[in-house]
Amino acid sequence: SHQQLIFSFLSPLSKETRIIEIGCADGVLLANLQSRGFRNIFGLDISPRAVTAAKNRGLTNVSLAAGETTGLKNNAFNVLLAIDILEHIREDNKALLEWSRILKPGGMLILFVPAFPFLWSGNDTTNQHFRRYRRKQLVAMLAQNGFLVERSSYWNFILFLPTMIMRLLGRVMPQKETLHKGLFRLPPPLNWGITKLLSCENALLRWNIRYPFGMSVFV
Repeated sequence: SHQQLIFSFLSPLSKETRIIEIGCADGVLLANLQSRGFRNIFGLDISPRAVTAAKNRGLTNVSLAAGETTGLKNNAFNVLLAIDILEHIREDNKALLEWSRILKPGGMLILFVPAFPFLWSGNDTTNQHFRRYRRKQLVAMLAQNGFLVERSSYWNFILFLPTMIMRLLGRVMPQKETLHKGLFRLPPPLNWGITKLLSCENALLRWNIRYPFGMSVFV
C-alpha cells in the first residue's frame, strides 16, 4: 500500500520530525505514524466531517483548510504528505507553491496522484478529480514550484494492465455497470497475492527502480 512505502522513507527520521498530511481524511495514516512514535503529527482537510473523525482518533493537531490555502506559517514542517489529493485541487500549481512555502528548506514532500489521462473513468468523476497525471508532467510542475525531485516513478504497475482493459471495455460497453464503476470485491486469495506483489514493488522502489507505467505517479 501507499503506507508501506511512506513508512519506509520516514523510518530513518527523528521521532521529533514535524510531519503534515494534506487531505488527511479520517487520519488513518497519521494515527499509524503516531503509533510508530512520531510525536509532531499534523493534519489538514477541507471536510469538517473528516477533521472531526481524525480528532476522534486522538489526533489533536488537525485543522480545517484547503490544500492550496493552508494558512500555515512559512517553513513550518520537515515532511509533507499528499496522498491522492492534488488531483482534487483545481489550481494544482498554486497548491504546490503553497506546499513549498510551508516546508522547511531541505524538507521532504511525498506525493501520490492517479496516473494517465486515458485511464479517466466514471470513478474519477464520482471522486471529484480534476485530472490524472503523467510522471514527466508532474516532475516538471514540481521543479517549477521550488522542488528538487530526488526520485519519481509510476506505482502499482501490477494492476495497470487489467485496469486499462477494464476501463477500455467500460467505454465500449457502458451498459455494464460494474465495469463503469470499476469497483468490486476481490476474492481473498487474489487480494492477498496482489498485496504481496505490491510489497515487492515497494521494496524495489526503495532502491530507486523506476517503473514505466502504473496506476499512480509517486514522487
